[in-house]
Amino acid sequence: MKKNSGPKQNSAEEIRAQLPRLAAATGAPPPGDGRSLPSIARNQPLAGLALAVAQALRPAPLFRRGEMLVTVDATTGEVQPMTATRWRSWHQRYFHFHDGEDDKRRTVNAPQDLASCILASDEFRAHARELRGLNLLRQPVWRGEGAARVPDLLPEGYDATTKTFTVPLLDYPLDWTLEDAHAWFDATFNAFPFFESGHLFDRRSFAAHVGAMLGVFVVNLLPAHAVRPMVLVIGNQPGVGKSTLVRTILSPVHGRIAEGSKPKSDDELRKVLDATALAGKPYLFLDDLHSLASNDLNHFIASPTHEPRVMGQGVLMECPNVWQVFGTGNGLNLTEDLDRRTLAIDLFDPGKASDRPVPEPMTNTRVFSATFRAQACAALWAIVRHWRDAGMPICAEARKSSFEAYAEIVGSVIVSAGLANPFARRECTIGGDEAGRALETALCRMAATLDHGDELTPAEILANLSESNALDVVLPFDCKDERKALGHKLRKLRGRVFTDAKGRRFEFGRREGSAGAFYGVHFLDTASA
Repeated sequence: MKKNSGPKQNSAEEIRAQLPRLAAATGAPPPGDGRSLPSIARNQPLAGLALAVAQALRPAPLFRRGEMLVTVDATTGEVQPMTATRWRSWHQRYFHFHDGEDDKRRTVNAPQDLASCILASDEFRAHARELRGLNLLRQPVWRGEGAARVPDLLPEGYDATTKTFTVPLLDYPLDWTLEDAHAWFDATFNAFPFFESGHLFDRRSFAAHVGAMLGVFVVNLLPAHAVRPMVLVIGNQPGVGKSTLVRTILSPVHGRIAEGSKPKSDDELRKVLDATALAGKPYLFLDDLHSLASNDLNHFIASPTHEPRVMGQGVLMECPNVWQVFGTGNGLNLTEDLDRRTLAIDLFDPGKASDRPVPEPMTNTRVFSATFRAQACAALWAIVRHWRDAGMPICAEARKSSFEAYAEIVGSVIVSAGLANPFARRECTIGGDEAGRALETALCRMAATLDHGDELTPAEILANLSESNALDVVLPFDCKDERKALGHKLRKLRGRVFTDAKGRRFEFGRREGSAGAFYGVHFLDTASA
């Protein structure tokens, strides 16, 4: 019988032959002088050459982000665009080009035009892995299928399910309980003047704030192409902590953040939005806003894609919506379109904010510290785990039109954690769609004096608004034609159903007459009309 000689010992040559394969799998260059790297024949049809290059670079940290090619540094998380010039030397960490056959091979460089053709080819781009986002810490993601699908944390490196790359630069505790999270939220944010009364956890604005933090943390739980509402912190005066709250929302996941104010012109705003989309940035923070009337901004928030024009090329590039917009302002008035696209956090201090004593002020040093960020992530992961362990109940009241997926997940986790519904109706009457609320209140007040079939005229509505001191709220101060401006607002309410001061539901209508427009009140509860 042949004696067992033990495990087979690989020769030095065999080990050396495996190094390129090992290096390709880990995304690192092999040891030595690099002559053992894979080699690709340069002299072959371009389609086959591009495909061979794509296969050789499949494990490398080169990704397709929108229409751009980028690399990710697995140590720092730095994202850099890949150009043909850079690629000529970069690819030599993973393979070489050669001319000639067998023993006559000689290593050659890729000319600039060849590098450009390879990177632009369909064969290469079809095999480049898509990068939807970069995570600087482990964030929740769905794992499993069907009833077994539950939130879990992303692994380090590239995750094919979410198409994101995780570089865990921040470690945080994974075992906090719901009670630990409650204690941290209470101790950290109880000094902020959230608008509503009662216990901190019963206030809608505080729940909206924690919901905004959670929305950034659980972005990978959202379905593909799901959009997120604008988070807007509205204060009644300077110094109530608006900007600081936005920093506490973004810093746990993104660290030190970039801030800016809204550009003064529509053209400048459009450039900022385009640059955000082209760069694939996860957020846009517009601090200290005075006005938010912008169709471009409305579209940017709610559309699943954005098509900016590439500077110097004259072409449009389709960019998937991977961003969320954040803003702050005092007493901001919102258009109806923007109001429904916004998750508002209301801050109200009845005194002078600068005189309010704060035992432990939330300084920038504290907000951006590793300690704060780790504790925030530990608290957020704790409430996600609590929701998961409770069977992931869905809160039917957590609804936001056009942002249904976001509201369902964020609202359900927040309510399950014992906080208020962040998507409940705002109680604050400062800021938001003040004009819309004032006009609807006037119509409901006037409808209470009418019978079924009665009509209102623009003159009567203007008089009622004036008598109730609401005219300046509904119409701009510099309005030259009040009747025309009012008619524009009333037309948008046609077909809407309201409830008058007597509790009667009515449909608001409009018809044209020889003397102009008339606005009918059609009561739906005929028994009580």
